Parts: sequence; structure tokens; C-alpha cells
Amino acid sequence: MRPVAEEFGSVHPVRYGGTTKISTHLDLSRAEWAKSSYSGNGGANCLEWAPKFAPAGVVPVRDSKDPQGPALAFTTAAWAEFVAAVRDGEFPAA
Repeated sequence: MRPVAEEFGSVHPVRYGGTTKISTHLDLSRAEWAKSSYSGNGGANCLEWAPKFAPAGVVPVRDSKDPQGPALAFTTAAWAEFVAAVRDGEFPAA
């Protein structure tokens, strides 16, 4: 099963007290990005994520070669499913 990603700036739920509001912006301006340990040394396959967002239920991911470009925000559950699918070989090697 492939995760459903929300593109940076798209609508996602945010909890305020006992209600759920909709936010149209995920502020990543001060995010601390970490490069994936599986990223190649040649720079061709570089993925970064912002781990400090994970406790809030969000996993922001971006292409390290384009740090000002778009980021994707996955739920932690969707990201875990994606990582498991990659580990299980569900995606063919390019």
C-alpha cells in the first residue's frame, strides 16, 4: 500500500483543544532537516526529513538538492507504511 502525501501548503488537520481545525500551511521555515542514511554519496538520490515534527504526527520530506523547493508532509502512519514497503521490496529498483 502506498501512502497518500499532502504537498507542502495543502490542507491538513490541526488540533486546538477539543476541536479539529483545518490548516492550509505547515511552517517548515525553522525545520531542522536530516539526510537519509540511505541517500547516495554521489548526490543523485538525496532525501531529507524533519524528524522533530514526528511527535506531532507529521513527517516532512524533501529533495536535498532543492531545499527551497516543495516538501511533502506524510502522516507518521503513512510514512511507516511507505518505509516498510520499501524494505519489503514492493518498489522495483530504478
